[in-house]
Amino acid sequence: MAARTKAVDRTILISLILIRTRLLSIFWLTGLLYLSEILQSCLGKPTLRIAEPAKQKSYRILFSALFRSPALNNRLPWLAESFIGLPARRGDCPSRRTAPDHPPVTIGVTLGLRELWQLGYDQRRRLLPSCCLNYFEVIEMKLARAIFVLTLLLLTVTPLAHAQQFNIKTHTLKNGMKIIVEEDPSIPNVALYIFYRIGSRNERPGTTGLSHFFEHMMFNGAKKYGPKQFDRVMEDAGGSNNAYTSEDVTVYQDWFPKSALELIFDLEADRIANLSFDPQVVESERGVVASERRTSVDANNFGVLYEQLGATAFTAHPYQWPVIGWMVDIENWKMEDLKRHFEMGYSPSNATMVVSGDVQLAEIVRLAEKYIEPIPAHAPPPPVTTREPEQMGERRVTVNKFAQLPILMMGYHVPEARHADFYPLKVLQTVLFSGQSSRMYQRLVDRDQLAISINGSAEASFDPTLFIISAQPKDGIEPAAVEKVIDEELDRIKNGPVSDEELEKAKNILLAGFYRQMKTISGKANTLGTYEVFFGDYQKLFSAADDYRRVTREDLQRVARQYFQLRNRTVATLVPEKSSAKR
Repeated sequence: MAARTKAVDRTILISLILIRTRLLSIFWLTGLLYLSEILQSCLGKPTLRIAEPAKQKSYRILFSALFRSPALNNRLPWLAESFIGLPARRGDCPSRRTAPDHPPVTIGVTLGLRELWQLGYDQRRRLLPSCCLNYFEVIEMKLARAIFVLTLLLLTVTPLAHAQQFNIKTHTLKNGMKIIVEEDPSIPNVALYIFYRIGSRNERPGTTGLSHFFEHMMFNGAKKYGPKQFDRVMEDAGGSNNAYTSEDVTVYQDWFPKSALELIFDLEADRIANLSFDPQVVESERGVVASERRTSVDANNFGVLYEQLGATAFTAHPYQWPVIGWMVDIENWKMEDLKRHFEMGYSPSNATMVVSGDVQLAEIVRLAEKYIEPIPAHAPPPPVTTREPEQMGERRVTVNKFAQLPILMMGYHVPEARHADFYPLKVLQTVLFSGQSSRMYQRLVDRDQLAISINGSAEASFDPTLFIISAQPKDGIEPAAVEKVIDEELDRIKNGPVSDEELEKAKNILLAGFYRQMKTISGKANTLGTYEVFFGDYQKLFSAADDYRRVTREDLQRVARQYFQLRNRTVATLVPEKSSAKR
């Protein structure tokens, strides 16, 4: 065993001497350490056991190299949060629940972790309580494994922001449909998204829910491909599809092999130009949508409270009604309502097509001119000119419903996607709500243990929308107690800037998520379409990373003070009601 240990130690040192680049050194070292753990796990005995002094020396070399690399060091908070689940704030003891007698220790991802890892094993043992020492031993290998995978990727893929090139071209058909093509021959597949600029904001009282209804109808037959044929024909060709509807858009998604490209254009053109309005199919889908509403809203406590929050927070703007529609409207749509809504919403001039994958612009244009361009354009939906008036005071709504636990929701009016404050609000959202190391989770769930969940977000939108905070108090905890702590945490942001570490961590999380979206053809198609439709130009996608990086601590403090005011919010509370008290 001693001979094998010395051999492994020599291999590590020789590898580090022979391999001159720092990145390859990290790769080989972590790979060797990882391999020893794999073999030990598989064979049930320490086949490649590494002596503790040599192992500690190896880790110190590894992390010293890692921390000297600015590119990797700046992304260490994301690495720890994403791969290991480390707390990202200094002062958090990871084993506090199991060992409450130990005082909190400094295990910060961006500073304390770095310093502690550079200490020897004996020094760490003297400095740390046993709970955290054991934690270090467990995560040593996890971090090595994470860096092993990460450096493997870095060896084969240059970072997106610097080297990955997106071959994007555009074309506009004579009927007004804009086509964005991202040529990516890396795999023989294609993602095709069509964004229609029609959602619940384009409806009116009496026709609410029609946009969502057509998300169903578009799969129920047209002139060439009859009922249920759209899915069957696509699946027979190796493809799949989906769709979603929001307040602003309805989006259709197709994924398929390149060999099915012309077939997909034929399918899409058929349902745009010749959608069937068979009365029996309409009534059947009306029943399906009504059933969906009963399940997702009426029988869902979060769904019904969210609906009441929107209906109370907006008094003028059409964001006040639900995407799925009010049940009384679903039951009373007329055929002329359906045809009018489809004509204006599904005009080619009201749509943007995004294609990503093993395609070229010339072949996409040829197929689009053959199948899509002959479809005539219609007048688009009338512009939504209504702006929600400034809220003059806090509003509250209470829902009494059978439930096991109460629910608290708070909606604050915030700007639309094209507003300059969109990115500061996204960073603030991440600081407050992203992951178990976020401020709200640490306070409400971990430390005070008042809630079992806490979330907050604002989505990209055409018009000013809501930043919604939702929490579910624990059994026996009043919603007012949770609301009080949320207010305290918001006041902390307003009265004192976040730390540099928190700001950097939030940006890294957002940038990592942003880059992950751009790794697949589906993610690229959806992201390109989102920036084209919501931000006004797909090219703004390529400045988004810089927009996140430019956000300062002062920006977070400013937007918190501006938007998270009592007079600017609506509070919705679900109060549990015993089943015997139901009316």
